[in-house]
Amino acid sequence: MTAKGKKLFLLTSLFSALLIVSAFVHETITPDASDRDIQNYPNRDIDVYVGHGPGGGTDIFTRTITNEMSEILGVNFNIINQEGGSGVIAKQSASNQPADGYTLIGMSAFAVTTAAGINQNDLSTLQPIGRVESDIYSLQVREGTFESIEELVSYAKDYPGELQFASVGTMGMDEVNARRFMEAAEIDMTYVPMEGAGSMHSNLLGGHVDVILEELGPAYSYIESEQIKPLIIFADERVDEFQKSPQLLSMVGN
Repeated sequence: MTAKGKKLFLLTSLFSALLIVSAFVHETITPDASDRDIQNYPNRDIDVYVGHGPGGGTDIFTRTITNEMSEILGVNFNIINQEGGSGVIAKQSASNQPADGYTLIGMSAFAVTTAAGINQNDLSTLQPIGRVESDIYSLQVREGTFESIEELVSYAKDYPGELQFASVGTMGMDEVNARRFMEAAEIDMTYVPMEGAGSMHSNLLGGHVDVILEELGPAYSYIESEQIKPLIIFADERVDEFQKSPQLLSMVGN
């Protein structure tokens, strides 16, 4: 992102997503804003609400993008992490701020939670700005537990409901994708919602959950140190850093 006009948008799609939308109502700048206000925008710091905890994919990528935006626009971007409700709490907090152009929200479950009816504010309260990320997800386990996706699926079929399957949030994109995978593979694992990547990694490594649906980026150091193993990568192109991991997009459909 190198042009000043490219700020942020977020629209989710299967196994890809980060959403950054403005918390302005209908207009990027309020209707009564003067021409001088618009020409001088921005002239103070901008708050960015993130619907997940520090260290996760949404948080990391939001910080990366806003660091670049700060260089371009010459103002600071204050990241405000508010976990809970698959981003609903952060969205509501951002929507309650003045519609003056100085509040943004970064989240990945906006469309799903709105469609599910758990957002108090509908689409009319937010103005999309720009899509900024298409991420790569994978199914990951502790090293030494399952050696392949076939072994995991076979075990889950033999022992339905025994395996604990974790991802971030309830009624968000991660849960939708987790359940779509189980449906496509014809298996039953117990879904366990987590607040963020940090909690998910610690629970996996501690043996409290057996499988996680996670982006590759936040888990990269654990994969490199051979603590976590990606069994399958959901991508339609080979990921060079993970040549040993199969990619099986066809298992969950297009």
